[in-house]
Amino acid sequence: MHSQTTFRRIPQTTPPSLSRLVQRAKLLRSIALAIREFLPGSLANHCQPGNISDYTLSIYVNSPAWATRLRFFSPELIKFLQTRFRTMDIRHIRIAVKPGSAEQSALDSELQYSISQENAQILLQAAATAHSPRLSAALRRLAKHALTQTRGKSNSSDCR
Repeated sequence: MHSQTTFRRIPQTTPPSLSRLVQRAKLLRSIALAIREFLPGSLANHCQPGNISDYTLSIYVNSPAWATRLRFFSPELIKFLQTRFRTMDIRHIRIAVKPGSAEQSALDSELQYSISQENAQILLQAAATAHSPRLSAALRRLAKHALTQTRGKSNSSDCR
């Protein structure tokens, strides 16, 4: 609670440049909250506003997939932000992928990718008929991984 009181006093007791920085941080926090309000929760959790420059708001996402989804919402998001923040002139949104964020790492560790035994067999069939040796080897490795995952390591020798 003491830190909130101190934070509120910062703009009054600091040089103008630091005061502007604090005001900018508050504005970006307000924009982040507005973005979370507007976008669907699954998408909003992966978006972080960055800088505002030349009528453009930068928004960082943690994967290309989220960037694609955000592009779909961009025109409506611009209108929403123009209505919400009338004193700012946001005309464009710049979407940038910022890989390696903590949120993405946590998400990746929660996800478990698996391939069914049926799909592993299809991969093996495709590997047997592939004209490219590199493609054939890659398909066999993928099938081997799937079979190792589903049957255990002892039965994965049939993928060679």
